[in-house]
Amino acid sequence: MKCLIKYLNLYACNKIRIITADTESKNGTAPTENTSAGETGVKVNNNKNGIRLTATAITLHFNPGQCKIVSSHIIINRINIFSSLFFKVYLESIFVTGTAGAGKSLLTSKLIQWYKDNNFYPISLNLDPGVLSLPYEPDVDVRNYIDISKIMSEHDLGPNGALIMAADLIATKLDEIQEEVFGLNPDFVVVDTPGQIELFIFRASGPYFVSNFQSDNKINIFTFDGILASSSPINFISIALIAASVRLRLNISQIDVMTKRDLVIDKLQEIVRWSSRSYLEDSLQSEKNSEYSLLSKDLLHALSKNKLMQNPILVSSLTMSGMVNLTAALSRVLNLGEEKAD
Repeated sequence: MKCLIKYLNLYACNKIRIITADTESKNGTAPTENTSAGETGVKVNNNKNGIRLTATAITLHFNPGQCKIVSSHIIINRINIFSSLFFKVYLESIFVTGTAGAGKSLLTSKLIQWYKDNNFYPISLNLDPGVLSLPYEPDVDVRNYIDISKIMSEHDLGPNGALIMAADLIATKLDEIQEEVFGLNPDFVVVDTPGQIELFIFRASGPYFVSNFQSDNKINIFTFDGILASSSPINFISIALIAASVRLRLNISQIDVMTKRDLVIDKLQEIVRWSSRSYLEDSLQSEKNSEYSLLSKDLLHALSKNKLMQNPILVSSLTMSGMVNLTAALSRVLNLGEEKAD
């Protein structure tokens, strides 16, 4: 108990007031304990991920990201006690990015399904304010905070202008989205990013959201469109360059995934051979356009030299083929802090 009080005091200011830490558990209960001056109360309840901690303390201010002021109370959304006397509570964030049509939303739904089938508690977070339909029911949806139609009418914008403005507004809704995620208390949150990659990755709001979204560990899955990437070695290198750009912009661990494996069965052997740099160079050498071939080889050298070139994991969201390899790679990076082997 003394360790808990000491931890809480790290975030406290001098002025004190009775406050309540209220963490909603997965089964719908929300244990709360009020304390009087000089006391701290703790309750725990079991979830699939272990122990969820609910605590009460007599401090006025905590880390702004961990609490919010509600009338005379401060509700702490999440407390991680890094002590051998208490259990650790983790939130893992998996961002799914990629070019339009690469299958980000379908992969998100399959990841959610896989984690549920393996006794985890994942939630989905949709960050695309312009999407009309999704292959899953999002647990947290940015469309509840940002209305594209309203933006178009109020600001006299067309669809593209409204999408740009909506993408920028995502960053302003970070606190509300974070609070909603914490309220669900998941093991994993799988974040489905906007279909137009340039709106999320290459504008300031996307990297800001990823950087400031509070989570114990974060990782990005970049999706190669299997049909486009497998059409030629030059296309493969071009998409690999986009993947490297995304990795540099987000500045978090990244795993590259090639989707639509079931649609490129006849090209799987060739794609696997491209994992060998020498074979990929030979393939580029045989391209008819010598100028593009030379440029692609230079890009390949640069990406390989700076360790920005990965061998993508081949996945089919339709048949679930490759999902074991993907989730194993996610587990290795999230739990051990390793980058996927090149």
